[in-house]
Amino acid sequence: MEVTIITGLGNPGKSYALTRHNIGFMFLDYIAQNDCIEPFKISKKLSSALSVNYSSSQKYIFTKPINFMNNSGLSVITTINFYKTKPEKLIVIHDDLDIEFNKYKISKNKNASGHNGILSIINHIGTKDFVRVRIGIDNRSEVHKKNQSGADYVLGRFTSEELEQLPKLFNEILSDEKFKTYI
Repeated sequence: MEVTIITGLGNPGKSYALTRHNIGFMFLDYIAQNDCIEPFKISKKLSSALSVNYSSSQKYIFTKPINFMNNSGLSVITTINFYKTKPEKLIVIHDDLDIEFNKYKISKNKNASGHNGILSIINHIGTKDFVRVRIGIDNRSEVHKKNQSGADYVLGRFTSEELEQLPKLFNEILSDEKFKTYI
């Protein structure tokens, strides 16, 4: 049975729950709430919250690393090794400050582009040959960009208006034919 690992990136803890940097976790939580995947359970051995699901010929491992974003690679490599799968069967969902809010890009075999969580994964698994679902979070005006660092912005909370728009975006990603080919 083939194994696909779908990892959403974020930071652990309630204080980070609705921050822009946690959109990967939010995406997986949305799937869990709407597609009836198995509940997430903490695996200290794999340093992740896991949801293991099956289709007729496929095993899907949904993961949310429980270590901080910049150390995501440790959880990912541990999970890849445990399930004896290849990095090419890894899909990582994460925030991207270079993409406008409410937009996304699906890419494969790309550099980290300054995203420390992705850099950690590349360094740990030894390749960039995996799928990335890059969800845009940049909703700042030019004035705002000058007055706030990128780090402060990504660790800031989504506005209520932004939160209302996320389900539509998540459904768009889940319906995307390119996304479906990787799943």
